[in-house]
Amino acid sequence: MGHIRLGTLQGSKKWREVIALLDSGADIQSIAQAAFRASEADLKIASDDPFFRKRCIQPPL
Repeated sequence: MGHIRLGTLQGSKKWREVIALLDSGADIQSIAQAAFRASEADLKIASDDPFFRKRCIQPPL
């Protein structure tokens, strides 16, 4: 079967904060907020990608 190679996670301060929250057993809301902040810039860039918009943003017909 096929495999998906994801590579390594970003090493930014924001992503390290997400990992620290996961390790500490923080509540899901705190983890979700931190993950959103860490991915916000990349999601803004991805929203301009036609494939991303078609597959991830627009609901299926």
